[in-house]
Amino acid sequence: MRPEGGRVLSTRSRGKDVWYLPGGKREAGESDERTLLREIAEELAVGQLIFDDLRDAGRLR
Repeated sequence: MRPEGGRVLSTRSRGKDVWYLPGGKREAGESDERTLLREIAEELAVGQLIFDDLRDAGRLR
């Protein structure tokens, strides 16, 4: 994820010193968009995002 301003979003678990990029795996039958929203909710405790909040920022190759 690359929020406004060009910064990269990372996170760390409470009580830990290590930072990481949030992510996960797609569940069977799940779209890319639904996977992204679910993983953000699970890993970052952000549950109010909707599909309209998403925008394509490019692809890694």
